[in-house]
Amino acid sequence: ELTVDGGHITGGRAAGVAAMDGAIVHLQRATIRRGDAPAGGAVPGGAVPGGFGPLLDGWYGVDVSDSTVDLAQSIVEAP
Repeated sequence: ELTVDGGHITGGRAAGVAAMDGAIVHLQRATIRRGDAPAGGAVPGGAVPGGFGPLLDGWYGVDVSDSTVDLAQSIVEAP
């Protein structure tokens, strides 16, 4: 499980990569308007409650409100 400013990313490839021996996972955080795409990458399916499908070197939804979505970006350095 990865924790980002109180938001949690669980399961999927995110957890697998975080557990990889010697791997380094850098996390960045951004807030965008619902339906927008962050710079550098699209959000599959838009801002949908329940989060987004995890992608390596991609964005993970960690919190959804009425009009904004908080995102965490993982940048993975494999050993």
